[in-house]
Amino acid sequence: MIRRAKASDAAQVREIYCHPLVNPFMNYDPMPLKAFRKAWKKLRTKCEMWVVEEKGEILAYGGYEHREGKASHTVHLWAFAVQPGAHGKGIGSQLMRFFLARARKQGVLRVQLTAEADNKKALRFYRKHGFRKEGRLRKGSKRKTGCVDLIALAKLF
Repeated sequence: MIRRAKASDAAQVREIYCHPLVNPFMNYDPMPLKAFRKAWKKLRTKCEMWVVEEKGEILAYGGYEHREGKASHTVHLWAFAVQPGAHGKGIGSQLMRFFLARARKQGVLRVQLTAEADNKKALRFYRKHGFRKEGRLRKGSKRKTGCVDLIALAKLF
C-alpha cells in the first residue's frame, strides 16, 4: 500500500535511510533518531512524501517538491529509497510509477532529480523509468571519503 508519510514513520524510515547500503547516496550522514525526526518533519513539510507499507512495515519511501514561479511545471524528486531487503521485488518501480502518474495528473511537465555518479544501480533504475541524463555536477556531493559528482536527470511529459 502506498500512503502519505506520517510523523510516526520516522523510526522505520530512519532504518532505511541509515542503512549502510543506502546512506552513502543520501543527503545526510546517519543521525540519531531525535535528529532524524526533526529532518523528517522538515522534509514532509517541504515535499509530498509517501511510503510503501506492507503489514505495518515500511519498505520504501520518497517524495517530490513542487517548484514555484516559472518552474511551477516542475517537481524535484527527493529522498527515494527502498529497504535493501526489498530490492528487486518491484517496490521501487511501483512507487516511481505512482509518483510519475501523480505528477502528470497534477499538470507537471518535468520531473527532475540528481543521483551520485557512482550509484550505478539507481542510475539504471531511473533510466528504466524514462529519466535521461542532462548533465554532471562536478563534486556536487561531499562524503567522508571525498567529493563525488552528481548526475542531473529528468523525465519530460
